[in-house]
Amino acid sequence: MENTNLHETSSALFLQPMAMRIVKCENTFRNADLKNVGGEDVMTYDTRKAHVISRLYLAQEKLHKIRHLTHRQLCPPVYVRTSVDKRWTWKKWICHRDRSVFEVTDGETDIDWITNVPLRNYITKYSVQNDHRAIFPNRGNHLYWAVLEEDDYEENQSRHAAHAENLGITQVYIGKAMNGIKDRWVADSKSHCKNMELSRNVMYNMMNYDQNTLERQQLVDLRFLLHKADTHHQERQERDRCGLFIMGRQGYDDEENVERCNIKGIRLQLRRNVWHLTPTNMKFGMNR
Repeated sequence: MENTNLHETSSALFLQPMAMRIVKCENTFRNADLKNVGGEDVMTYDTRKAHVISRLYLAQEKLHKIRHLTHRQLCPPVYVRTSVDKRWTWKKWICHRDRSVFEVTDGETDIDWITNVPLRNYITKYSVQNDHRAIFPNRGNHLYWAVLEEDDYEENQSRHAAHAENLGITQVYIGKAMNGIKDRWVADSKSHCKNMELSRNVMYNMMNYDQNTLERQQLVDLRFLLHKADTHHQERQERDRCGLFIMGRQGYDDEENVERCNIKGIRLQLRRNVWHLTPTNMKFGMNR
């Protein structure tokens, strides 16, 4: 039988001097790798990814505890607006352990865990609605939004005190699913969750810290992996604070829309309230 305590103790002892070097490294890039977005300084994509990779390294014990999870079990839940008794409510779908099949959980749920109210309201209004409760809406040629609540928000705020509020609590990644969200997230190759699995296997066994090992991985996959490592053993007692949303065909394959999403921002207007989401702004997004 494997001696988990011995692994955790030795890992902790090994990581202590390395942690000091990582913190020192972060202190050197936190002021240099910023860009001006809308009149305020925000971390660049590469800077934020480097920060997440360093946190994954320091979370080796947590990654070791989820080493048994299949790539499908690393997948965030999918939230779908569903018709129940002539009213719309939220249903949560979880990917099966051994097959790329999403199964609906019992009961109704909500997405109140999203603290960004304009974003939550926009998703509620424009995400795909499902009339068939027992059928997962795995539609091709759709946009999807991956949303999580930043669980090191206060740490980042204090670390970047000179550039206050350069990281928001609610973070969003926007992508395309040409063959449906199942293929994009849990396929056996080149899916988000396979990349998460690869990154986990690299990181929890890493002896000498080298952020270049995960250079080709996307920020969204690394960030969701870190979230899974941090929260996996809490999920039974607490709600998930991350999820996937199918946002329909709006603007799919429309170059003008992609340009607007990634540069000018998505105009989230509900009634008289207007709020702009720019996925490439590291304050709110995880797109490069």
